[in-house]
This record gives sequence, C-alpha cells and structure tokens, in this order.
Amino acid sequence: MAVAGEADAPAARAEEVGLVPVADTRQKVSSKQIARRAYDIHLARGGGEGGALEDWLRAERELRGEAGLATEEPPSESDGRG
Repeated sequence: MAVAGEADAPAARAEEVGLVPVADTRQKVSSKQIARRAYDIHLARGGGEGGALEDWLRAERELRGEAGLATEEPPSESDGRG
C-alpha cells in the first residue's frame, strides 16, 4: 500500500536538484507573435511569393528557443571558427 505523497516523491526530488521537465522550459508563444516574426522573416528575405511555411516554422523555432543560434550565420571557413 502506498503512503500519501509517495507518488510525488520523484517530482519533489527533481525540483530539489534543479531538474525541470523539458516542456516547462519552452517559452509559451502565441500564434500572433509567430505570425509577426514570420512576416519579419518574409520581409528580410526580400518578400515575394513562396516560403510562408518555412518562415512560420523558423519563427516558431526562434521564438520558442528551439533553434539555438538559428539567427546567426554559420561560421565560414575564413573566420577561423570553421
């Protein structure tokens, strides 16, 4: 028979050591924010037709912090980093 609160023990221990579920570390972003960022990306690449889905997905990744350094250009061979 389980003791009251025993089921919560792993979660409590995780909090004690500073572990947070991955879902809790992602930023909550509205579709309006994503649309605004996707439009900025669209304009930055010169506008025109096509690329709407890619712009939307990139905006989602950037705003939710999933892209890491997605807004930076990859290092070139000439700058000594790559």
